Amino acid sequence: MDREVLPRSAVYCERQHSLGELLYDPCLVCGVTPHSTSSAIYSTKGVQREGVKASPDLASGFSAMYHYTTFVMASDWRDCSVNIQLHTTNNNSKFPILGIILDVRGIPPFVSVSKLWEQIIQIISKSFLVYIYYVDTFKIDCSSPGYLAFIKKIDLLILLAPYYSIDRSLKNIPVIIFALGSLQKGGHWLYRNRSTFCTSDSLIVNCLACENIFKELVGTSAMKSYVVPLAIDPQIFYPRANKAMLRQKYNIPNESFVLLYSGRINIQKNCHLLLSVLREIRKKFDVHLVLVGFFDNFYISEFSPQSPPDSRAAFERLVNAFGLAEHITLLKHQDDPSNLAEILSTANVGINLSTLINENFGFSQVEMQACGIPIICSDWGGMKDTVLHGKTGFRADTILTDYGVRVNFEQAVHYIEELINNPDLQQTMHRNAIERSKKYMYPAFSKQISEIIYDTLARNKQDDHRDDFVYHPIMKRFYEMLQNTHRNSHDLIWEHLHPLLDFEHYRLVVSKCATRQAQDLQWQFDTRIAKALDWRMRDCGQIVFLDPRWNPAFELIGGFELTGLEMKLLWQIDHKSRIVGELSTDWPWQTLLDHLSSLASKGMILQS
Repeated sequence: MDREVLPRSAVYCERQHSLGELLYDPCLVCGVTPHSTSSAIYSTKGVQREGVKASPDLASGFSAMYHYTTFVMASDWRDCSVNIQLHTTNNNSKFPILGIILDVRGIPPFVSVSKLWEQIIQIISKSFLVYIYYVDTFKIDCSSPGYLAFIKKIDLLILLAPYYSIDRSLKNIPVIIFALGSLQKGGHWLYRNRSTFCTSDSLIVNCLACENIFKELVGTSAMKSYVVPLAIDPQIFYPRANKAMLRQKYNIPNESFVLLYSGRINIQKNCHLLLSVLREIRKKFDVHLVLVGFFDNFYISEFSPQSPPDSRAAFERLVNAFGLAEHITLLKHQDDPSNLAEILSTANVGINLSTLINENFGFSQVEMQACGIPIICSDWGGMKDTVLHGKTGFRADTILTDYGVRVNFEQAVHYIEELINNPDLQQTMHRNAIERSKKYMYPAFSKQISEIIYDTLARNKQDDHRDDFVYHPIMKRFYEMLQNTHRNSHDLIWEHLHPLLDFEHYRLVVSKCATRQAQDLQWQFDTRIAKALDWRMRDCGQIVFLDPRWNPAFELIGGFELTGLEMKLLWQIDHKSRIVGELSTDWPWQTLLDHLSSLASKGMILQS
């Protein structure tokens, strides 16, 4: 039997179609059971590529194995034609048929999420028959003929993001939801879309921080959750022995100790704080900073209604102010992962001090470890899982204050110094990093996803499908606040934290991602004080903020004040001593402790 089928975005059809013609036909098929050995070729814009084999007749038991793995994005669909000759083999085995809801709008600028979606579709399509339903809204029209045809064909539905509203009364099938970084952004969807989910469903999270947030918000009353780390390709990310040659290839100084950051370059990723780290470490050592990625101004506001400063302009201003222009290499985002792996391999140490709230895994840190590069990162979100402190790198403390999260960047400087002074430790961490990265390879990820699919199908037969989750009281209260303000608009306001509206909700979520809270710091006589952000005191009455995010012109614009005595203590910390006991000669002991606690809560100081 010969039919024309579109790879990974196909309907059963009798003639050649333009992909553009099928853009809005939502019931689409990808590939399927692991029992066929035939192959196909399709041509797109005159280019031949390996293709897929898809089942033309589910009722008669035909099957074919998925083979082609390129993810066709929406921008590629129009003005392309596809013609596939399909060869089938009979197979009487019954395999689950899966459906995936895929958003054609994309999710810029999150490169890592696009990477994850591609991985999931590739992996699932190698073992199961998969239909894809394309959408361009979170509110899905479940009464449309296309959706009804789609839901009729499948045994299990997969949501690649948790924000979609669907009608569960149409068919008793379980749902697997990928949480992405949504729980770290408040998990509003758990309450807002509560009719979409039931106890027989499964939730996939990528780190323990997300799992802890989920348990805090719904306890054990909701769907089953699974912690599934994401995966990298070991055929691309592996140690290179020719570091000197690679540095020459990418114009990176061969004699310097190289720190490397890979990812989007913006204020919330704390890339500007890397400049403060570089300034400090270069007082003692020849250190060079490499950044691989692109600048963007994406920003999730927390305490300020104002627009963020331009990331590139703020970055360049600090580079010039610190005199670092000759000690930094900027390389563009690498579309070819092999080139990226080569660049990562030029580093002595990878560095990432991000406090982006939805940092739920950190592909770059795992990719660097697979290349044998130790990591210095913030003790934050998914990086708390992927980087083993003292073994594959170091994690700098992140502290939740009353004015946002602070990273102990002085601690990061100390860890860099420790690695520079101890080549044996570098080599030990090099070996440990390679071994650690084996946990994050495709086979393990694929095995976990398949196990969750079958476990979810089994539980669906036994579960009573309740949807009466028991929510933390803060969920309903916060939902009503947002509902009163924004009604039913499905904009980004529903996907972020809002500490000015409800700081306790903010604290509940963020405390699961950070090392600890400022209110829990205990000050002792021998405690050493660290700066919580990059600031300097010119005199007792004037403070200079060098951080483009945490300053009175942006995120500290409202309600942030320092008393005269606090300013005096900050001047002493900056010019006299960082040791609590040495400062106590000028202060009554309890007064000093009170001021230290207040300054920590305001996000000005931490403990070394």
